[in-house]
Amino acid sequence: MLGASRADVERRADPDGWPVAGAAAEPDPQLPEADIDPTGEVVIGGQHYGAAERVAALRDLRGASPAIALHLRPEATLAQVRGVLADARRAGATRVAVVARTDRYPWQRKIYWIAGGSGPGYRAGLRPTDSLQLVLHATDVVAAVPGTVARID
Repeated sequence: MLGASRADVERRADPDGWPVAGAAAEPDPQLPEADIDPTGEVVIGGQHYGAAERVAALRDLRGASPAIALHLRPEATLAQVRGVLADARRAGATRVAVVARTDRYPWQRKIYWIAGGSGPGYRAGLRPTDSLQLVLHATDVVAAVPGTVARID
């Protein structure tokens, strides 16, 4: 977190700022990771990248990896998540994970795989204004298989 402001560190450390992991989450494979702050900026190593720079920043983060992990707030709307997914695809990521935490301390990191568009995975049929946490919870309840892709459609 070198270069991150105190506010960024405190926001990232707040347990309420992380989706809660359930049955469809899997262990964190330590992918290249970026935060998406409440304004939609990509934050990598304390550096903020706005809308014009997001795709390039995600491409640099990804490097040779086909997958990236994003730290998204649980209350992020599905419309917001779709926008970030589109940028990740434009950056060349073929798989995108959301970093979550277990529901008890010590907060063990887990991930959910998310995707937009067509393809395999669980579609919850939610509204664009519904939250990321709601689609992850629905995936936990209905699919309950670690690694199930939560479709953000």
